[in-house]
Amino acid sequence: MEIHLLDGLIVIGGEGTLATAWKLHSELEVPVVAVPRRSVDRLHSTAEAHQRVMVLEVMGRHAGWIATHAGIAGGPT
Repeated sequence: MEIHLLDGLIVIGGEGTLATAWKLHSELEVPVVAVPRRSVDRLHSTAEAHQRVMVLEVMGRHAGWIATHAGIAGGPT
């Protein structure tokens, strides 16, 4: 984490993502903020309101089309 000058991680996802975030925090003491996946739709308006650029990675474990639709639904500009 120090190599990349990161203070912590913000993870957005479902059960698997949040379980992995918990493991990183509990075993490696990585500071983590976990956000359930339904909060993604608010990311765009928050970034716009604070004049910030935010990066959102979407993944589809077994179906890439789900990740594609999630990315489009987030309203990228």
